[in-house]
Amino acid sequence: MTNLAIRRLTGALTRQAEAGEGPTQIADAVVATWQEMHAALAPIVGKVGVAALYARTLHLTAQTHPWLADAQDLFPTSIDVEPLKFL
Repeated sequence: MTNLAIRRLTGALTRQAEAGEGPTQIADAVVATWQEMHAALAPIVGKVGVAALYARTLHLTAQTHPWLADAQDLFPTSIDVEPLKFL
């Protein structure tokens, strides 16, 4: 993701939190975003390619948010973002 895309996504999630939406709604928004990215990227890089990008994202994000490190083992070759709702 570009810095602009990250700022837009972060801004959207911040606005949701400021509007009083709870963790479930915010998790749903994150999952929906990943599903959209998967739909857009899978025809280009394949499902395994998207899964690799997702794994890399989890790896990098876990450096700041260590609780995500456990999620890395859940997605070896496919992408299923639904478990993020329950972490």
